Amino acid sequence: MMFARQLAKQNLFDPQNANRRKTGTYSLYTKENIMSWLQSPGTTSNAKNLRNASIYLYNSFNQYSRLIDYYAGLPLWAYVISPVAFNPGKVKDDVFKRQYLKVTQFFEDMNIPHEMHKAMKIALREGAFYGVFRKESGSCFIQKLNPDNCLISSISDGTYVFLYDMSSITDEQDLKILYPPEFSEMHRNYKKTGKPYQEVPDSISFCLKADDSVNDYTIPPFSSVMPLLLDISNYMDLQQTATELRNYAVLTGEIPTNADGTPQMDWPLVVEYLKQIYNALPPQIGCVAAPWKINQVSFNKNDGATDADLISRSADNFWSAAWFPRMRLRRGLHHLPS
Repeated sequence: MMFARQLAKQNLFDPQNANRRKTGTYSLYTKENIMSWLQSPGTTSNAKNLRNASIYLYNSFNQYSRLIDYYAGLPLWAYVISPVAFNPGKVKDDVFKRQYLKVTQFFEDMNIPHEMHKAMKIALREGAFYGVFRKESGSCFIQKLNPDNCLISSISDGTYVFLYDMSSITDEQDLKILYPPEFSEMHRNYKKTGKPYQEVPDSISFCLKADDSVNDYTIPPFSSVMPLLLDISNYMDLQQTATELRNYAVLTGEIPTNADGTPQMDWPLVVEYLKQIYNALPPQIGCVAAPWKINQVSFNKNDGATDADLISRSADNFWSAAWFPRMRLRRGLHHLPS
């Protein structure tokens, strides 16, 4: 006989109200934005801006996503189950076996390597991972919470305890569908006390902070190298502009003049010839006429570096600043993690 397995489930949106489905929208950030936010990372607005900038760069720059994915993949999250305060002389074999099988099944249901790899990637990208355990019989996972609504309040036995802004949940249907049952009680406490930030119960809360050496604020750990990514983008834009300009040309014609500078051709005749030439030229080539000689001016780089050299140099600066293994840098960018 086969029994249906009840799996823990997380709804991403209310299927009856799909139009209210939330989508992420991020701005285009500049180096000046990021550097100003880093000067005061403890403020709520700056921490949120840095987090959103990191998410945007993760989605937009392959270098940044590979950097975070590489470091997130280093821990294997392999675990060993070992009894605590174990006294072989006082343990019954059948009881010990049942307890051992119960614990192993619990960790098997949690799928620690997968869940912790996911949490680590988000923590490195956003500064911290806030979540709640969702568990059913034989199934368990960690549901990610919106970090904009989370606030670390204390540390209990080395574990971060955080609050959740219940005022962000404005629809009772969303409360029932999108959140665990414990959040309903938290929401009732919010309505009763008027205090929007309610502590997430220890039994379901999970918080992984990327840098636990600083408790005053939470920012992405690679925030300091984010401006270098924008350097790469700027050089690529310059290369594209230079490439486009190299595809253009200008034809110039000099109108003959006498000794005192008077043109020797009637202007309507000059215009007629210009029209004929212009109609025969492709879009990338322009044509002008002037009573003086026009010289070509080029802007050569003083150090002789090409656009490709500048892009490669800025990319090397990024990987070096991120303390990426130098052996990989010496072998070339094609050896970076995929």
